[in-house]
Amino acid sequence: MTTATNGRRARLVRALLCGLLLWTCGVAPARALPSTFNSTIGDALLCLDALDPGYFYTYLSQEFGQPYQHQGGAWWFRTPKTKLWNVPITSILVSDGNSSLFFIAAITDLSTDKLARAISDNAGILFATGDGSAWPVLVSNTGSMIAWAGNGSKIYCAKDRRLFRQ
Repeated sequence: MTTATNGRRARLVRALLCGLLLWTCGVAPARALPSTFNSTIGDALLCLDALDPGYFYTYLSQEFGQPYQHQGGAWWFRTPKTKLWNVPITSILVSDGNSSLFFIAAITDLSTDKLARAISDNAGILFATGDGSAWPVLVSNTGSMIAWAGNGSKIYCAKDRRLFRQ
């Protein structure tokens, strides 16, 4: 056998052992987001697409693993190294179907103004101030909203689930 063949074989064995070690320790190797992430999740957050909590739960579970929390009528998914509209997204929430609303939301560390500006720059959707409170909710003409969320902001789309009954 040549030295080159031995080198390739050694690299392959190391890669397989490393993968096996990560798998046995419960650490999933990082993988790229699917090409449909921006259109699937981004369009839903902007109320440009249908809201189907079951579909989003399945989609997010496949991409990020099981939700890390179930609180406030929502399943919470950690979304490390994920960006929408060039904005880092820390979590995505999907309604659990038990409330009167179907919704999807995303949390970011940006202020409401900066998030609205990033969406406008990257998706062309404009947001206006929805009320005169100290922390006003910003509303788009598509129905999505941006609200202050403690240390950052969240964008969400919510629909009354009675609209979906047949």
